[in-house]
Amino acid sequence: LVENRDGSTTQGTAFLALREGVAVTAWHVVKGAKGVKAKFSTGEEVVSPGLIARDESRDVALIRIPAGERPLLR
Repeated sequence: LVENRDGSTTQGTAFLALREGVAVTAWHVVKGAKGVKAKFSTGEEVVSPGLIARDESRDVALIRIPAGERPLLR
């Protein structure tokens, strides 16, 4: 769940990859976000501490997600 600066919210998808604590998502989903919350299939929600990197031309963003022991997509 993405909270935008104007108070609206949007949703997108992401997957855990690369290394623990990193999620890959679309840049257009988190661009300009005030806050990002991830919800896992178990229903657990966690707050993203922030953006790691982005590539606007490829519409890709890496965000920090406290994922614990969850498996990464290889």
